[in-house]
Amino acid sequence: MLSQVGEAYQGMPGLTERIDYYDSYATEYVDIDFTQAKISDLCKLPGSSIDNCSAYYLSMIRSQKLLERERIS
Repeated sequence: MLSQVGEAYQGMPGLTERIDYYDSYATEYVDIDFTQAKISDLCKLPGSSIDNCSAYYLSMIRSQKLLERERIS
């Protein structure tokens, strides 16, 4: 399942993604260069939590709250 999601990330300008698989879990690494990536493109990715695809910026405060709510660290 993660490999299918990872395929959608490949070739997108400004975005690099990799998944490290272990015996009982996987760790995904996603790096975004916002000088190259477009939020309107990122919005289309599987698992995206962007709620305004026409925005020109991301709110760090809203991102932090989302991560805390989802318990992602």
